[in-house]
This record gives sequence, structure tokens and C-alpha cells, in this order.
Amino acid sequence: MRRLTTVILAVVVGVLTAEVLCAQEKKDQVVLQEEARTRRISGRVLEETWKTVTVDTDGDGVADGAYEADKVRRIEYADRPRYMLEAILLKRKPPELIVKLGRAYMDDATPRHIRQHAYYDIAEARARIARTDVTELPKAVEAYEKLFREIPDSRYAVTGRIELGNLLLEMGKGDEAIRQFEALTSGKFGAENARLGKLRVARAELALKRYDRAEKILSSLATSTPDVELNQEVKLLSARSMVGQGKYDEAHRTVTAVLAQKPTEKVRGMAYCVLGDLFAGRGQPKVALTAYLKVSMMYPETDSTERARAGAQAVRLLEELGRTEEAKELKRSLSE
Repeated sequence: MRRLTTVILAVVVGVLTAEVLCAQEKKDQVVLQEEARTRRISGRVLEETWKTVTVDTDGDGVADGAYEADKVRRIEYADRPRYMLEAILLKRKPPELIVKLGRAYMDDATPRHIRQHAYYDIAEARARIARTDVTELPKAVEAYEKLFREIPDSRYAVTGRIELGNLLLEMGKGDEAIRQFEALTSGKFGAENARLGKLRVARAELALKRYDRAEKILSSLATSTPDVELNQEVKLLSARSMVGQGKYDEAHRTVTAVLAQKPTEKVRGMAYCVLGDLFAGRGQPKVALTAYLKVSMMYPETDSTERARAGAQAVRLLEELGRTEEAKELKRSLSE
């Protein structure tokens, strides 16, 4: 019995010792982005500043290397809380709290590659607040503009400009929105984002009821877009142009043809949003309402612009149909 106890204790001590040694061997990992490749540095991160990240690679407590913060892709801490905004600003938190927490990172002591997350999360949170209170739209716009002023080469350059353009459209500033989208069409962000930028410009032109301009862009995209999903979106925007001009039957055939191709959820959501526009234009509010509600209830992957449009139109139709309590509930749920 004594021998068995001794053996068990030896095993336990061995395991604990192994765990301690393992913990001692853990090191921070600094992942650097160098042109087209990444490089990983193992050691202890001693300090992060606006310009540099210093690392002790041999464990003597003295910095063996200082790396430019702009080239640090990410830091994987071994045994300390991660100094990354994503670990703090969970998307489930109330947007007001995200704005408050994000401001804690608005100083020069925060490395630039981390601070960009704070700018973006604050802007995104303000946009969420503006969905239920349109008077907050200017603050959301200013938050995105601040991101581009402070960190013009941010990793959010594409998604941020798209969201900024969407907000400007909601404010009725279509031409300003188009300028944001056109910034993506230069090719600086790649061919795919250039096509995406043109698609956004076409959508904005449709919102301004400049159908000729929109159709010219869409016609160009239809002949130069190899991507199946993007091509389907082009067809659906063409259908929206038809709806705007009262060509309901032609628009319906176009949408039906896209749905027959069994597209992704993102495209299906957009298709039902266009169908909602079509039925609303035809004076069939209840059928239109059903189409709009499908977007938010069944197709969460739908583009944020189309999702916001469908939600706003559904709220409007519910109010027009006298279903005010349902309209309030939907408006509340859309803001979450």
C-alpha cells in the first residue's frame, strides 16, 4: 500500500513538474508582416509603444530586438491577458459601452496597429446606435472619418469606406457616398474590391434615381465580372432599376432567374429585398412585407445595406398597416 502511495505521489509530482516546466517554456509570439511573407519572433514582449514592440528572446530581461509596430501583424501572449481590443469589445456588448471602452485606447501609448481596432469598433457601434436614432448618424459618420484621418492605411480601409458610404446614403448625401465608393475602384485595393466599389456606386446611383448612370455601370460589370455571386448581384441591381422605372414584369423575371440558380444566402436575401421593392411598387404591401421580413429572419448573411433597407421598409409597412406594436418590436430587434 505504501509503495502504491509512493508511486502515485511520484506521478503527481512528475505531472506538476512537467506543467511548471511547460509554463516556464511558454513564450510570447510576435508575428511580423514583411512584404509578402510573415515572420514569427518568440520571446517575452517587454513593451509596446506607438512606434515599436520590444522583445526579449533569450530570457535575460533585456530587449534583444525592437520591431516597428506597423509591421506587427499580431501578438500572441503566452501567459498574460491579450492586449487586443477584440478580446475586450465583444460585439454582444451594448454599443454605448463599446464606445466608452474604445475611448480608453485613444492615446499615443496604444500601438497604432491596435488603435485602429478601437477606431473601427467605435464607428461600428455608433452606426448601430444610429439605426434606431437617426439623429446619431452624424456621429457615426464622424467616427468613420476619424478612422481614415488617423490611420489612412487601416486594415478596415475597404469595409470602413463601404459602411461610411452606406451611412451617407441614409443621410441623403448620395454624391458624398459615391465618392467613398469610388475610392475603392482605383485598383489600389485589388481587382475584386474595385468591382465591389463599382457595384456600390451603381447602388447609390439607383438610390438617387439616376437610372441611366446606374445601368451603364451595371452593363460594364456584367461583361467583366468572372465572380458568379457578384454577377448575380449585378442582375438583381438591374432588376431594382427596372422596378424604379415601373418595369415590374421584366424585373420579376430577372429575380426569378437568379433564384433558380440556387444562389448563396447573401444573394437570396438581396433577391427578396428586391422582390419587396417590386411588390411595394405594385401596391401589394402585405406581400412586400413578407418579402422584406424574410431577409432579416431567414438570411442573416445578406449584405448589411440590403438588410438595413429591408428592415426599414418592413417597419414602414407595418406602421402603414396599423401594426404599430409589431413595428416597434421589429425596430428594437434590428438594433441588437
